[in-house]
Amino acid sequence: MCQIPSNKTSLTTGSTVTSASLSTLPIPDLKKKATKRGSRLKFWELSTRFHCAALGTCLTLKELRQIGNKANIKDINSWDDYCIHVSFLQALDAKCYVSNLVNKLLDKKYKINILYFSKTKTEDERIALWNNAVNTGDIAGAFWAMLTHPDTTEETLYQVYGKVHMLSHLSGATARIDIREFHILEKRNNALQDQIDINEAVYNKKLDKKEKELTQMKTELSQLQQEKSIYEQAKEELNSIKNTPFIHRFEEEIKQLKDELENAQANVERLNKSNQELEAIATQEQEKNGELNHQLSHLADEKTSIESTLASLLNQTDGAIDSCEACPNTNSDLCGRCVLYIGGRNSQYTHFRQLVEQQNGAFIHHDGGREDGHQKLASIVSRADVVVCPLDCVSHTAMNAVKRHCQNNTKQLVFIPHASLSAFSKGLTEVMD
Repeated sequence: MCQIPSNKTSLTTGSTVTSASLSTLPIPDLKKKATKRGSRLKFWELSTRFHCAALGTCLTLKELRQIGNKANIKDINSWDDYCIHVSFLQALDAKCYVSNLVNKLLDKKYKINILYFSKTKTEDERIALWNNAVNTGDIAGAFWAMLTHPDTTEETLYQVYGKVHMLSHLSGATARIDIREFHILEKRNNALQDQIDINEAVYNKKLDKKEKELTQMKTELSQLQQEKSIYEQAKEELNSIKNTPFIHRFEEEIKQLKDELENAQANVERLNKSNQELEAIATQEQEKNGELNHQLSHLADEKTSIESTLASLLNQTDGAIDSCEACPNTNSDLCGRCVLYIGGRNSQYTHFRQLVEQQNGAFIHHDGGREDGHQKLASIVSRADVVVCPLDCVSHTAMNAVKRHCQNNTKQLVFIPHASLSAFSKGLTEVMD
């Protein structure tokens, strides 16, 4: 426990001291000078009745401990607040090392206030500065500047000191009220904290539930996004299939499948099933198309072979057959009948004529109305015994006219699928049969 110093024994500066020797620390090489008239007062030059108020108002306990540590006061950090306050008051009675440190700190801390008060010329101006400081709460700096100003009167000092003294009482009363209110607030705080804990538990429970719901919703959203992606992909595949050449032959089927797909937008499973069915049908049609292409290739080969054979037959010069009785094979003899070929291509007429004449027939032709004209068609039909007409090289008008003239003249009419030597040869076979 600290002790109030009872003597003024001098100690060496910088040595370790205790609270009992705090007031006896000397100022190194500091010359004692009389206070000049008009110069600011030092702390130890003030009336002792102001020391307690000035020390307690103008410096904090932390600042006092820092000064004590600087003065190498032993164990000052372990002293209680009252012990520090009382020990420093005793040290400030006289000019010493510690009192000089305190005075320097106060002058440095409140140099702005000191500057303002030093510029005043009258007591009224200083009182006005003091009142303004009280109203703004800057009491500590104004109090130190007013106490140490050389021209401050005793009456003014009494009023200033009284104000600070009463404020300390009000501060203590307020502190006691604050302590009582603190305990009340502490109880209320504990009750509120309990309620907060309850609310937090309820909130956490609800939050957990919401997080589970959110997780489930995210899962469902992810599934919906996957289903949407599948649907968009199926839609693109369907559009691609729709644009393929073979699909045009199945317009009704595609329309039906399109309606099924539009109705299946809300049902991804049904959409996948329909898409799989459509892909299966497309595969089957591709297989059928492959088979047809194979058959077509085979028929083309046969056509080439037949035309080659017919061409070789036409190039033979075996002589003409004059009568039905001389025919070695009645199935390949036209018996002098006249064959009219309508339409076709001019480059084919020579081969057609040779084929007919080799089979004991006569060949005439009409171009279907391109150059010969429809007026000549009736007379030339009447001259013929058989009329052969390709379906791919005759206009509808000429075809209808041919049908009408054949019916009117009771002429045999043979349609062949296309204008080729093989088709014409097959048509002649039908005539001879």
